[in-house]
Amino acid sequence: MPFCVQCGAQLEENARFCTNCGARQPDLPTGAAAPEEPLVSYPAANNTNAYSAQPAGQSAPSYDPTVYSPLAKPEKKKGGRILALVILALVALAAIIYIFAGKSGGKTSADSADLGLYVARTGEMNGLSINIDNLWDDGFTIELKDKGKAAINIDGEKGSAKWTLDGDRFTIKGSGLDCSGTLSGDILTLENAMDSGVTITFTKDGAALPSASAPAAAAPDVQEPSVPPVTAADDGVLGVYYADKAVAYGLDVSISTMWENGFSLELQEGGKCVAVVNGSSGEGTWKLDGETFTLTKDGIDMTGTLSGGVLFLENILDTGVDLYFTKDGSMIPAETPANADSVWAGDYYGWWAVLDPTGEFVAEDDSILPAWDVCASITDYGDGTGYLIIWDEDNDMVVKAGVTFASGLTEKGTMACRNGNFWDSELKEGEWVVEPADSMVSEFADMLCIDGKYIDPENAENSFEYMIFLRPWGMRWDDVAAADTTYMICDDMTPIEYTNWYLPLIEAGEPMPDSFEGLY
Repeated sequence: MPFCVQCGAQLEENARFCTNCGARQPDLPTGAAAPEEPLVSYPAANNTNAYSAQPAGQSAPSYDPTVYSPLAKPEKKKGGRILALVILALVALAAIIYIFAGKSGGKTSADSADLGLYVARTGEMNGLSINIDNLWDDGFTIELKDKGKAAINIDGEKGSAKWTLDGDRFTIKGSGLDCSGTLSGDILTLENAMDSGVTITFTKDGAALPSASAPAAAAPDVQEPSVPPVTAADDGVLGVYYADKAVAYGLDVSISTMWENGFSLELQEGGKCVAVVNGSSGEGTWKLDGETFTLTKDGIDMTGTLSGGVLFLENILDTGVDLYFTKDGSMIPAETPANADSVWAGDYYGWWAVLDPTGEFVAEDDSILPAWDVCASITDYGDGTGYLIIWDEDNDMVVKAGVTFASGLTEKGTMACRNGNFWDSELKEGEWVVEPADSMVSEFADMLCIDGKYIDPENAENSFEYMIFLRPWGMRWDDVAAADTTYMICDDMTPIEYTNWYLPLIEAGEPMPDSFEGLY
């Protein structure tokens, strides 16, 4: 039977922690005697940020993280929480532009009947016909090519452009040309070309225009989508709403980061809507039921609320991004802090450490415990689920995980992993459960401990176990620094840079930063 390396108590086979004193046990073959080994410890945070294991009476070595890194992390993109949320914003940007502005090139397959050379045949202004030769001696042609490309020739001046087709709505931009109109049945029209008031009609391959006396073909009986009429109660909601604020997982994201040229919605009569997203426009429909607002385009709904000149769209296209629009200088009302009644939601600070590394993660100097400061944020959706993100001092995103909240030993309950990632490895449902009242650090108020194992997805021989310790942002760790923690994974359980940058920030009343850059 094995015995505890700290207090000598008899242990069960393969026990990870001593049931008597709580000390972590080394991994040993079954039945092997536990060797004597020093406790892992590290110097005070204001002296160095090295964790070390040293025999009693010997001083800890100096450690410069810019010279020696104790753990070979996988190559990762940097940027922390901001980078992750900007990616979410860009996903929303691309999806919304695609829906409202149409896919670039529209019908542009190699065998598309729309491809070919279109020759300007007539011009019309205020009901009067204009001879094309009077406008351009050498004519005006547009050649529509595959993949949304176009070649234009205006009075002998050649250029290139991009074209799109959404239904029969046609747009073309490039070489000074920026026009829209229709394309149907080999007839292309440019309406109010370049704001001149002139409508230009083209025919494909120079074919003649249909005779004006010929009877027009019967228009197909197309059922227009049903949209609710604007009632007297809705009159005040018509107008243009401009995106003022974006929120992703509780963090504000700049509108200009998402859309350099903005995002606006114009609510028109008859339930029609025109969206202008980053300079590209498209049409959809809207309806209002009480304060419940629905915006629809091509069968895709985006829902939220509309009240007092503020339009709110929630969880845009399942990206986790919420958008607030305002009309005519309306103000977004002050809100109750998100999850104000949640016992979990909020910002956190702490550290994480690597234990029992294998393969490429084994450090040259195994007397040093690899560890990093971290910041974290927990969002509580109010339905028993939430989201956890943790990033470290290298601005690596350590954890992105969906979580569930449930009852536990205390009123706080438990938080369990539902899905997500630790580094580049997928987290499984229930892979870890956080029970504050039953952990290595349960004696410390409001301290969370997450314990898991990382296995390199590309090489299972590279692995390590990890422990993450968190406390709410703004909380001091004096009780932890003063406590007897010799039975834990190291003698001093305060974060490495606790006194260097964390204490000065909280004493100044500063909020949690979005990145570690510039802190030390």
